[in-house]
Amino acid sequence: MSFSLQINLPAQLSYFKAVVKSLKQKLGDVEAKKVLMRSVYLFSIGGNDYFSFYSENPNASQSYRR
Repeated sequence: MSFSLQINLPAQLSYFKAVVKSLKQKLGDVEAKKVLMRSVYLFSIGGNDYFSFYSENPNASQSYRR
């Protein structure tokens, strides 16, 4: 099983801007700002590389223990 879905940084920023715009339209500027200030943001690089490797090689960690 291979997971090769990647979203580049410019696309991610574009999605974030769209979410901000949507929040402002639905909640107004002040409430949208409050929501965004209380939000948790996660930046992760390379996690899918580990997941893909270990999903394709489930016994890989055992070979390092020998």
